[in-house]
Amino acid sequence: MNRTIENLSLFILPLLVSALGTVSLSAEQPNVIFMLADDLGYGDLSSYNPEAKGEAPNNTPIRTPNLDRMAEMGVRYTDFHSAAPICSPSRRALLTARYPNRLGEWAEAYRGSPDGVVAANDPTIGMWLKEAGYATAVYGKWNVGEVKDVSWPGAHGFDEWLIIDHNTGYFQHQNKNKDCEGRPMLFESGGERVTNLEGQYLTKIWTDKALEFITANQKEPFFLYLPWSIPHAPLQDPDGDPSMAFDAGPKSNTPEGREAYVKMVEHLDLHIGRIFQTLEKQGQLENTLIIFTSDNGGMLSGNCWPLKKNKQHLEEGGILVPCLMQWPAKIPAGTVSEQPSIMMDASVTALAVADALKYVPKDRVLDGINLLEKSEGPRDFGWRRRDWGATGNYLRQEAFRSGDWKLLRSFKYLRDKKWSAEHKDELFNLKDDLGETENLAERMPEKYEAMKAAFDKWKSDIVNQDPDFFVPMRDQLGSPANLPDDIAPPQSR
Repeated sequence: MNRTIENLSLFILPLLVSALGTVSLSAEQPNVIFMLADDLGYGDLSSYNPEAKGEAPNNTPIRTPNLDRMAEMGVRYTDFHSAAPICSPSRRALLTARYPNRLGEWAEAYRGSPDGVVAANDPTIGMWLKEAGYATAVYGKWNVGEVKDVSWPGAHGFDEWLIIDHNTGYFQHQNKNKDCEGRPMLFESGGERVTNLEGQYLTKIWTDKALEFITANQKEPFFLYLPWSIPHAPLQDPDGDPSMAFDAGPKSNTPEGREAYVKMVEHLDLHIGRIFQTLEKQGQLENTLIIFTSDNGGMLSGNCWPLKKNKQHLEEGGILVPCLMQWPAKIPAGTVSEQPSIMMDASVTALAVADALKYVPKDRVLDGINLLEKSEGPRDFGWRRRDWGATGNYLRQEAFRSGDWKLLRSFKYLRDKKWSAEHKDELFNLKDDLGETENLAERMPEKYEAMKAAFDKWKSDIVNQDPDFFVPMRDQLGSPANLPDDIAPPQSR
C-alpha cells in the first residue's frame, strides 16, 4: 500500500504573535480522525471562554481537559464556521466538501430528498480516502441519507459503521420517526439493525468501536469519522437510569437542562481522552491528524458567548463554532489562527494530507481549501437558512460573508410557520462587532450595495438552479420555482 506523498509542503498559519512557519508533509500518510460534536456552543470550551462568560445558567463551566490539551498541542481556529445552522446540511457539507446549496433546495433544509445524498451523484470524502488506501469507519449520527447501497455509509466508502440516522435516546436507541415502531434505530455495517445494546450510552458504544478500529489498523492509514450525537437533545445524564425513556430528560432552556448538558459534554471529553490514550499507547498519535468541531452553533442549553443567538439562526451564534486541529508531527503546539474558514475547509484539509485530492474528479468543484497551506487574500462565504414541511415552503434567513463584512437577511414572519418575501437586511463588520449589535447598512450605503451584489453573484454561482429533486411545494424566493402570485417581489428595508 502506497503511503508516499510527493512534493507537497504545508504552511501552518501563524501564532498571533509569530511569523508564518513552513513544514513538509510526512513521508507516510497520516491517520485522520474527524470528531464532530452535535450542537456545541462556541463559548462552551474553556479554550475559547476561559472565564466562562455568558448568561446564566448557560455559563456553567464545563471541564474538558482532553479538548483543552488538544488546543494546547495543536491549532485553535477562532473564526471557523459551520456550513449551516442545523445538523443535516452541515454534515452534507462536511462529507461532500461542498456547500449543501449545490445539491438543490432540498439540501438547504434539515429534511432531505427521499434518498438523501446519493453516492453515485455526490461522492464524498470517505470514497476518495478509501481510493487513497485508507481503512475507513464511521461511528455516530450519519444524518445524510438512509438507503442501503445508495446513501448509507457503505455507499460512501466506509468499510465499518455503526450509526443512527437521526437523534435517538442515549440509552434507549429509539426516536419518534414513524418507522421506529419501538425498535432500536442503531444500524451496523451491511445495514443490520442492532438490538443488543439497549441500556448502553451511545457515546461509549461508539468510542468502544473506534478503539477496536484503531487497534485493528495499526499497519495501514485509517480515516475514522466520529459524528457524535452529543450534546444534542434529549438531555440525558450519562450517569442516569439506563432504563429511562428515549425522550426523557429536562427541557433545554432550564438550569436542569444546562446541568445535564454539562455532564454530557464532560462525558464526551472523557471518551475523547480514551482515543488519545490509545493512539499514544500504540505509537500512532504523532502522525495522526485529529480535527474536532461542532456541526453548528450551540443549542438552547449551550453557551454561545460572545455571539448573538444560537443554533437554527444565521447570526454568528448559529454558525461560528469551535475548531481544534492536532497533528503533533507537523502542527506546532499552541498555534492560534484567526483565518476565516468553513466546514468544507476541514474536509479538503483531510483529503490534502492524505494525498487523496487526486481522486476527486477533475470537474468536481470542492468549496474548501487546505487549512495547512497559506491562504491567498480574503474569502467569501454564504448561507441560506431554509425550512419546509407539509404546510409550506419558505425562506427564513440568508447570510453572506466577505472579509470582515457580513450581510444578514432575515425574512418577515407571517405566523403559522410562514414567512413573507419581505426582508430586512443588516450589515456588520465582524472584526469590530462580533456580537452583531450595530447595523451599518444605512451609514455605509456603498458597502451595503456592494455586499448585496456580491451575494447575488455567490448565489448565482453556488445555489443549484436545476436540482434533480424538488421539494413538492413552491419555493418562496431564490430557487427555480416561481413565486406564488399573491407574493410581491421582495423589497429590502
